[in-house]
Amino acid sequence: MKITNEYKKIVQIFGQDAIWDVPADWHTPTKFYPRGTFGVQTMKSTDKNSAFIIGDFVYKPGAYPLEWAVDGKKVFYVHEPLTITHLAVREKKKIKTEVWMVDDPLHWFAAKKYLDALPGGNLLVAGLGLGLVLLHALKRTDFTKITVVERNQNIAHYVKSWLPEDERVEIVVDDYYEYLPKLAHDIERGRSSPVDSVYWDLARGSSSDPSVKKSWEIAMFKTNYYLDGSVQVYHGFRVDGLLAIGGKNENNA
Repeated sequence: MKITNEYKKIVQIFGQDAIWDVPADWHTPTKFYPRGTFGVQTMKSTDKNSAFIIGDFVYKPGAYPLEWAVDGKKVFYVHEPLTITHLAVREKKKIKTEVWMVDDPLHWFAAKKYLDALPGGNLLVAGLGLGLVLLHALKRTDFTKITVVERNQNIAHYVKSWLPEDERVEIVVDDYYEYLPKLAHDIERGRSSPVDSVYWDLARGSSSDPSVKKSWEIAMFKTNYYLDGSVQVYHGFRVDGLLAIGGKNENNA
């Protein structure tokens, strides 16, 4: 590992212990996803059936925020160019594609940290994306059932085919907020098991953005209304420095 002057400055600012040095061969399982465009994009496409792109993005050498994803670490430092995976979608009437998810160290470790705050049992995940949450969840034997709700049918079909097979997993193609009352109805009638944990991961953008914060508030209200008694985490949001956890353990982190 070459020690550059820039790296020395970062050490002076944050301290050596607060830096996570990214190994040259670091990657997540999404590295092995095929690259390209999946699904057929037409002028009539909506975000429910839009084509999506799996591609690469390269982080140049330097320091990047790690925030609270890893205890005690503030930044991750890239010493050699780091290739990450991104998922992008072009929605109806939009010329440019929008990046929905990346698997950089911040998002990869943050997904695990939020998931670790949830108890086992029946897990409901709002949003599939690259499958980062699901990849972490599959490693936990205490999750007895894992249901992922993804509104984009192309993402649900293709990404599912690239993930490890596990009989506990069910991918539901639906809008999360439209799915909630149907799920609550089935639980009430004994057709579905009560949900123990909810991982909400539908926000895009900064949590400081008022519209993004509003989406979180709506998600928490509706999830608590339909799945009262579940423990929930909302990816990207923190309250008083702690993970934003709702439901019966809303004051815990």
